[in-house]
Amino acid sequence: MKAVPCPVSPEELRYLVHDEKLTDKDIATKLGGTIKRVQAWRRQFGIEALPRWKRNEVAPIEGSLRSLLVGSMLGDGRIVRQKTASYYMESHCGAQRAYLEWKAALWAGWEHTINEVPDKRGYTQARLRTRAHGSLNPWQEMFYGDHKRGWKRLLPKVVDMVDELALAVWYMDDGHAGWWPGISFGMGGSSWEVALAIFDKFDLNPRWQLHKGKTGTFHLEREDTAERFLELIRPHVPVCMAAKLGPFGFQGPHYQVRQRVTEEVLRDGAAKGIPIAQMGRELGVGASTVRRRLRSLGIDYTPPKGRPTKATPWLGDTQPLVRERSLLLDGEADRMHTMLQGGLTGQEVADLYGVHRTTVYRRLRGHPPLKTGPRTSLTKEVATILLKSRYPDTSLWKGLDPDSQEAWVQDVLGVLQQVKFPYPEQVSDAVRDKTHQGLVAKDTTLGHSSMGLKLCYSFFPNRYRARYRGRQSAFEAWHDAEALRRAVLWQFRVGDPVTPARVLKAVCANARTPTIFRPTVAAALYRRYCKPGDTVWDPCAGFGGRLLGAVVAGVHYIGTDVAPETVEGNIRLAEWLGAPVDVHLSPAESFKPPQVQMVMTSPPYFHQEQYAGGDQSWSVFDTFQSWQEGFLTPMIQRGAEALTQGGHWVMNIADVSYKRATYPLVESARVALKEAGLVEVETLAMPLSNLNRRSKGEPLLVWRKK
Repeated sequence: MKAVPCPVSPEELRYLVHDEKLTDKDIATKLGGTIKRVQAWRRQFGIEALPRWKRNEVAPIEGSLRSLLVGSMLGDGRIVRQKTASYYMESHCGAQRAYLEWKAALWAGWEHTINEVPDKRGYTQARLRTRAHGSLNPWQEMFYGDHKRGWKRLLPKVVDMVDELALAVWYMDDGHAGWWPGISFGMGGSSWEVALAIFDKFDLNPRWQLHKGKTGTFHLEREDTAERFLELIRPHVPVCMAAKLGPFGFQGPHYQVRQRVTEEVLRDGAAKGIPIAQMGRELGVGASTVRRRLRSLGIDYTPPKGRPTKATPWLGDTQPLVRERSLLLDGEADRMHTMLQGGLTGQEVADLYGVHRTTVYRRLRGHPPLKTGPRTSLTKEVATILLKSRYPDTSLWKGLDPDSQEAWVQDVLGVLQQVKFPYPEQVSDAVRDKTHQGLVAKDTTLGHSSMGLKLCYSFFPNRYRARYRGRQSAFEAWHDAEALRRAVLWQFRVGDPVTPARVLKAVCANARTPTIFRPTVAAALYRRYCKPGDTVWDPCAGFGGRLLGAVVAGVHYIGTDVAPETVEGNIRLAEWLGAPVDVHLSPAESFKPPQVQMVMTSPPYFHQEQYAGGDQSWSVFDTFQSWQEGFLTPMIQRGAEALTQGGHWVMNIADVSYKRATYPLVESARVALKEAGLVEVETLAMPLSNLNRRSKGEPLLVWRKK
């Protein structure tokens, strides 16, 4: 077939392709013909087609956009290379969508999208993605080299590209506001040395702490470093990220006093002969603080001679510092009294506030008398305040020598051993109502949400006396020095707080304290297999998770349990929730429930979890066969008899392995359910916490009455 000649010259065709940036389809329409014919003309004249990205007009990467890109690549940003172009992408949790929108505004001139996508755990993420363009290719090569994926790297030339805006973006991406500002960092090779050079450029001297592998933290310690860093980034931090600017731990009473009682102010007062008492009064501190500060600064002060005259204003009425005094100390008198009543000494309270001990007792005039005598115990609240003040940043423990590490552990241990078992406190009614609304709004998926668990904790103190396979209970471990020491060590190693409440979590993890059935899962199961107003029976009521789920789902709950404390806790929980329920002190295998539309429970796993109180099945039936015949099968039979036609029997149960023996609880339950005349519907996966070894979940058996 004869070739069709091109109707235009090679120069004109090259102009259409490279200058006007027309596609082959557009050229075919303009000149007449087909796309294949245009492609043949280009090959004939040696004219390469433009990549798609070259037809897109984008803003040049300079100015604020350049600073944003550099700071983001130091932080959470990614540049993904395609065949001939690259695109920028960044993800944050859904709560930080406003931050991404602020970044998107700086990407003006680039087509971009912000979408909400689920992460691997099912949580919502906001993701910013720009269009692909070749102008991002050099940036991708600079931060990744020949690597299309994997760890980013920093080249020395990046140091010159970092300005105050880039520094602020880096901090907003990977920074944290603890005792000091800090930035988490993890890049390949010697990138941390380049990062140190960036700080050195701004006359900052952070402490680098390597955590594991390539990851670590830059701690901007000391007031001069922290204040200079905040001064540099503050003008560039948007309102949506203002929480990153503090308050920091170092900005406590000591910091506030030093900000007011400056050398310049004291020299002025000393030169004018202002009485020390007046200086302290107008600066909002005690006279002893002024004296100590004068001595430490080496300021000569000669007290005025003769009879005191009427005080004349020194700093003036316009000074806001004087009015802060009531906020600093006067308003803290009640809290000081609570601390002293809770076991702290006057000197310990004075150290916390950065004042003299006499100032503390002067502030307490008019309060009830304090108890006297040696300290015998500390309250949970006071121990929390004391440990937070001594160890605001537990991640520093890793950088200490072994002797110092042991000294920290022993000091924390000495405080915790003076605290009675720190049972969780009941949450406020406002938190209860807010949580209830959140549970009602939850969908019917069986997720890992722990919402609602805090509502149950305080009603079941006996949960901490349960044992796992005969080990120490959490209550026993708290009063065992070695077990408590292991928990404190764990907190320091992972950089967690060492307050009583947080150490208790580590104690419970070590003791394998029984968990509470997730209320969100219970509510989802009730909604899936019941209608509002139906009646359900829970043979082994446990610690309130299924009761709370029933209240949320709007079904009537009947529960039984053999432990008097557990029954009492469920009743008190229901009263606090304002919901009518029926909870009975009775063994499940001998209880005769009324007609119900659903039976759901999670029974004891033979002798794996040894609950305290009452005639527990593990203590009544000492062999697996007797436990199966005397407890599991009769309980299932009772539930099947109580079910109405079409009702569901739902059971969370799992096999148990102990001393090289495996007890088939799941198969035993299936056999008993089948013998009771029920038919299998499905087996679901019960979501478990990450600490549990069964990461894929435990079986949730769902059977139905014909």
